[in-house]
Amino acid sequence: MRPDSRPPGSNRQRPAVRRGVTPGRSSLPTGTRSRQTAPQRPAAEPPKKRAAPRSRPPVRRRRLTRRQRLARSGVLAMALLGVFALLGVAAFHFAANQVLDKVDRVADPFAAIKNRPKPTQGLTILLAGLDDRSAVPLTGSGAENSPGGRTDSIMLVRLPADRSAAYVVSLPRDSWVDIPDHGRNKLNAAFALGGPTLLIRTVENLTNLRVDHLALVDWDGFKALTDALGGVEIDFPTELYDTVHKIRFPAGKHVLDGSKALWYVRQRYGLPRGDLDRMQHQQNFLRALMTKIQQSGTFSDPSKITALVRLATDHVTVDQNFSNDDLLALALDAPKLRGNVRFVTAPIQGFATIAGESVVVLDPAKEPAFFTAVGTDHLPDYLANNKTDQLGANA
Repeated sequence: MRPDSRPPGSNRQRPAVRRGVTPGRSSLPTGTRSRQTAPQRPAAEPPKKRAAPRSRPPVRRRRLTRRQRLARSGVLAMALLGVFALLGVAAFHFAANQVLDKVDRVADPFAAIKNRPKPTQGLTILLAGLDDRSAVPLTGSGAENSPGGRTDSIMLVRLPADRSAAYVVSLPRDSWVDIPDHGRNKLNAAFALGGPTLLIRTVENLTNLRVDHLALVDWDGFKALTDALGGVEIDFPTELYDTVHKIRFPAGKHVLDGSKALWYVRQRYGLPRGDLDRMQHQQNFLRALMTKIQQSGTFSDPSKITALVRLATDHVTVDQNFSNDDLLALALDAPKLRGNVRFVTAPIQGFATIAGESVVVLDPAKEPAFFTAVGTDHLPDYLANNKTDQLGANA
């Protein structure tokens, strides 16, 4: 045993130790239980403030050029005009229908007709004028769909499908023809014997053309229309003299009022070719009337068209199937016909006296080709190659 060694438990001096501190350990306050300290989490950082949104630089709108401003204004104006145009068209159709509802119509004159010609792509209208000596009214509220009336002018108005032209074919009222179930007689006797239906049957049998619509016209209506237009100008190629009424017109251009125009289309006396000259008077008047209406701007003004139709209402009667839309479509298509209306007369062989009656004899050799050209809208080709009585520059 070493000299300085002391037995265990002896009073050996230990190095001074600081109270409350265990050597080799971290110091703790006195009276604190020693334990292993868990690692502490770092303190949470305060929430970051959202960055304020970046302010966008003000947009600088490109300045429009004068042309671009005008273009935009034009588009807006066109849109507004389109709206107003639609409203105007609707108003016009409403007003026109109000007027056309007053047009007198006869019961369907086609219903009882059998074995009719085939339909065509164009439109064929049978136009019959009232004889001023007729005891039975053909037009207006007193019109009758019955025998007894007399017609003094009979025309076929042919319109191609594209409405690019019109052909007015006069059928002499004194033509000696077959009238179904009544034998041979003058053409205008068909109406007197069987009304509109028999007239249509007679014309279809004669021409082999299907009649699509019927219009009965009172020439007195043209008198009122002529006065409303301020008269119509007609060119007389030669002097006119009515030997009965002692009315004389020198050759040249004359403006006729309603009364004089009515005399002109009804003249019977003092005409070298009789009924043929009278038909040309009627054709010439219709052409002059159409020219005056076109020159007055009526067809381009819906209100004028409505006024024109209103004036004609009391003097025209149409078949039951001739609807308001059909009549209005014809009026609106009229501007296309400017300068494209041909007036012709069915081919004639000559005149004769049969059973004491002065009659017109149609040409049986030319009739088939002529009426076929009418129905197929090739009349100009036919007229270019065949001599036919037609209205010239003046008549």
